Amino acid sequence: MSQHVNRARDFMEHMLLSCNKVQRDIDGMSEAAFYSNGTIQDAVMLNIALLGAASKRLMDVLPDAATRFPDVQFAAIYAMRNRLIHGYESVMIERVWESAIGEIPPLRAALEAALASWTADLS
Repeated sequence: MSQHVNRARDFMEHMLLSCNKVQRDIDGMSEAAFYSNGTIQDAVMLNIALLGAASKRLMDVLPDAATRFPDVQFAAIYAMRNRLIHGYESVMIERVWESAIGEIPPLRAALEAALASWTADLS
């Protein structure tokens, strides 16, 4: 297995870790509680940004990642990271909540499936 492919798997594992942290942070939390807890908001936004950074790095070392793993929207994940980091002054916290509850769980499942199907000859 090439060094790049090893790094690609590492980056996908980093993505999964960030998903797990988001889900852990909001587990059992109501929408109102999320809106009133700046610390949790910050943690969720940080992990979504880290998720996007890992997504970009994965695409850099495995350019056909989107074709290989069509259930993972790598470019959209990176775009969300850019909105959080570069457009932080206009982040809509409602959109962060919607992503955390609506997009992270299926992404987590897709990443788990991709990692489970990862083959040693992936190159």
